[in-house]
Amino acid sequence: DALLSEAEKEFLLKYVVPDFDDPANGYGKIHIRVADPDKMDFTSTDLKAQAELLYSQDPFRTIFIDHAGLMASRTKYNSTTESTNEVMRDLKKIALGFNRGAGMALVALFQINREGFKTAMKRLEKGGQASYQLTDLAYANECEKSSDVVTAGWIDDDLRARNRLQMQCLKTRDSEPFETFLIRTEMPWRRFLTCYD
Repeated sequence: DALLSEAEKEFLLKYVVPDFDDPANGYGKIHIRVADPDKMDFTSTDLKAQAELLYSQDPFRTIFIDHAGLMASRTKYNSTTESTNEVMRDLKKIALGFNRGAGMALVALFQINREGFKTAMKRLEKGGQASYQLTDLAYANECEKSSDVVTAGWIDDDLRARNRLQMQCLKTRDSEPFETFLIRTEMPWRRFLTCYD
């Protein structure tokens, strides 16, 4: 969000952009697809169809979903929990069956519920470390079951003042969870960097 000076704009356009655009450098690509604004519901079926079409034209290695809580279930439910659980099951099926069973890494942003935040704050106030649990994922017991890895970020006023974000691992299916660590943040530029604290 920062404004660039004339010298910074020149550097961006003269050096940075050509460097990223040069195929000889072997940088990856980012394809951004936005849900159809004329369609109210975007389901896992829509995601799979768009992703497989794009993959057939230009193969990629990971799908990022921002965010899973906004996706619609294929079936209409009266309960947000049931609807969200269907979405999470469908995303797991996409990850496992993508490209005729070859599989695809799938990363989905998800929300922590308010009670989980309050509980984490109580731990912090009692002198402990603010931390979440799998049950703190909003409306999603299926998220707990279907995910191979679940990570969570924590930020409060103290961390924000120090440009820090705490990362923790709530679950890993095939290995030990990593230890909680800090990331250096540069919020005006939306960057995460190595933290040497």
